[in-house]
Amino acid sequence: MLEHLFQQTVSYEESLGKNEYGTVSYAEPKTIWVRYEGTNKLVRMENGEKIESQYSLFTDHLVKVGDRLTIEGKKLIALEVTQTPDPNNPQDVLFREVYT
Repeated sequence: MLEHLFQQTVSYEESLGKNEYGTVSYAEPKTIWVRYEGTNKLVRMENGEKIESQYSLFTDHLVKVGDRLTIEGKKLIALEVTQTPDPNNPQDVLFREVYT
């Protein structure tokens, strides 16, 4: 429905969890369509720490907190993800807003 708005691509790597040493591993990268812009937003993490985001992006792809995205050559972690429901079908997600 909103595909015409997603005119940029980024590399997306799903977070697969941490190994016994605490290192996060990621799935193979794939290209997803998005719309992104540079933005500065203070994001409060689960541990209470505040981190300033560098980008916000909009996509209809499933992106979760902790996943990695490469934007303009920078590998960034999804810090916050909000979902906007489809007004015609509220159980479906229209798009996601991701702060990295």
